[in-house]
Amino acid sequence: DGTDSSSPPTLTLGQSVGGTISTSLEQDEYQFTLGATTLVAFDALVGTSSFRWSLDDGTNTLVTNRAFTASDGSDVADGNAVLSLASGTYTLTIDAESGITGEYGFRLIGLAAAATALTTGSATSGQLRNGKQTAVYSFSATSGDRVHFDSVSWTGSGDAHWRIVNSSG
Repeated sequence: DGTDSSSPPTLTLGQSVGGTISTSLEQDEYQFTLGATTLVAFDALVGTSSFRWSLDDGTNTLVTNRAFTASDGSDVADGNAVLSLASGTYTLTIDAESGITGEYGFRLIGLAAAATALTTGSATSGQLRNGKQTAVYSFSATSGDRVHFDSVSWTGSGDAHWRIVNSSG
């Protein structure tokens, strides 16, 4: 059936993962454990709709066959690129459409740990390595505060998409 029956490798949040689906219907599994509720985002590093990912907690399937191209950016499949995951052990499965093989890449980002703190009123610059990369920033605000975001320059092809998420996802 193409499924690897060995123990899945451990996935570390924020780590770039690359792999290869070398035979049709192969599934590559990765496992990770969270000690506390954590906001996570799947960052597809390869922009193809032929590769998909699923996430389960051993009891429930939380994400089912979501295409890499529908995982971040403006094309999020269900409108929610951020998952709030409770403490526990999870299995992330990568597969591809029937007959598709090739290389894939992704990061599962723990938002709080990955965020670069912004100082309101100060300019910040950054660079996305490719059109599918996600950068995470944080700032503090109180309910009712008005915050203005101003993109002062942009170079390269494509468009950046911004998403603001509160601490509960």
